[in-house]
Amino acid sequence: MISMPASPTAAKAAFVAAIVAGLLGVAGCRRDPEVPSVVLVTIDTLRPDHLSYAGYSRATSPHLDALAARGLVFERARSHAPVTAPSHASILTGRLPAWHLVLTNGDILNDGVDTLAELLAAAGFRTAAFVSNFTITHLVNFQQGFEHYDDALPQSELNRPQPERIAEDTVDAALAWLADHRRERFFCWIHLQDPHGPYAPPAPYGEAFAAEARALPATVLPLLENQSGHGGIPRYQALDGERNANVYIADYDGEIRYMDAQLGRVFDALREWKLEPVLVVTADHGEALGEHGYYFAHGHGLTEDQIRVPLILSGPGIPAGSRSGAPVQHIDIVPTILARVGVPAPKALPGRDLLALAAQEHPVVAQAFPDEWAVVADGKKLLVWPERTVLYDLDRDPAESRDVAAGEPSATDALGSILAAARSAPPPPWSRTSAQRDLLRFQLKALGYID
Repeated sequence: MISMPASPTAAKAAFVAAIVAGLLGVAGCRRDPEVPSVVLVTIDTLRPDHLSYAGYSRATSPHLDALAARGLVFERARSHAPVTAPSHASILTGRLPAWHLVLTNGDILNDGVDTLAELLAAAGFRTAAFVSNFTITHLVNFQQGFEHYDDALPQSELNRPQPERIAEDTVDAALAWLADHRRERFFCWIHLQDPHGPYAPPAPYGEAFAAEARALPATVLPLLENQSGHGGIPRYQALDGERNANVYIADYDGEIRYMDAQLGRVFDALREWKLEPVLVVTADHGEALGEHGYYFAHGHGLTEDQIRVPLILSGPGIPAGSRSGAPVQHIDIVPTILARVGVPAPKALPGRDLLALAAQEHPVVAQAFPDEWAVVADGKKLLVWPERTVLYDLDRDPAESRDVAAGEPSATDALGSILAAARSAPPPPWSRTSAQRDLLRFQLKALGYID
């Protein structure tokens, strides 16, 4: 198993440390027994409406249900992108994709972007990450600020040579590190690849769901020769010639149940060690399960099935058993965590502390490569492409089935102005950089095809 220790450049580390120490007036948070540790969990491809605490009919998430009962649930949380790397870049930096310029999988996170790990490391936290997806490895610079970055990916997807790591192995590695550092102040990021497709939950998870699905009238779909998922089953999702959409959804639910069981091991260990960290659980993006003609796919747009995500907070000072209907977004996570541990947030961060939400609504902006944008505010959602604009009234039409732009010009103009302001913000002092060739080499090396 590979463990990649990493740190930012010496100059940048010194600069960040000087800012944090100067603002805090102390050498760091580690010596203060009142300052909690931080655990950030990100789950790949997880829809909030398939979690049982959110009202889903299947018992997919008993451990997340228990966390929701003792924490704060945000029922209207959204990501800023429908794919893994851009979304995680926003989670870790508190910045929109247009600023950090990780616009698609394979883009490199620039050294100039301050990450949550760098800010916490400068404040005295031990930092570690355990990731399970090849698009967020050290090859795209996601290790910034982590002294221990474990991106060992010993498995590969069933239908294509993309390396990954199953939840059990990732949790094993994370628990080993946490056991060694539990008496210190730490920031631990755990990324779980499940329930990303192809959906193949290990036994016994999902067996009852699949049996139930096969007892229902079948919804038969064609097997596609491409990965789009438009009108049928993507090639990488197809297993054993299965064409029944109900079975795929059941297996997706089974993957969630498996992931939840592994995450429960983390929660159990924290309780056993009598630790109460600031704990944040979210997903990078959603998954289409038939919406807008797409099946078992993501990355093709900014509809609600793609960008709605779960978001649960728990820990000291966080109201237990609470729910919020406020529209929130991934860029709010960094300032929220920093506020809980007493580290001042950089003034330029656009997000908010989720426990100090202002009365007014803050618009949510999302971006899909190469040129689709969305803005959500006041129950309306504007989708913008170079050739057209669509407005949805989410309160009346949560399925996004009716374009009301022509009938609501004032709302269209208002959201258009918000989006124009976001798009015209001063550009960052760096350019977008791709690492596609290195990523391909990493895949081949992980599979043993090259040294």
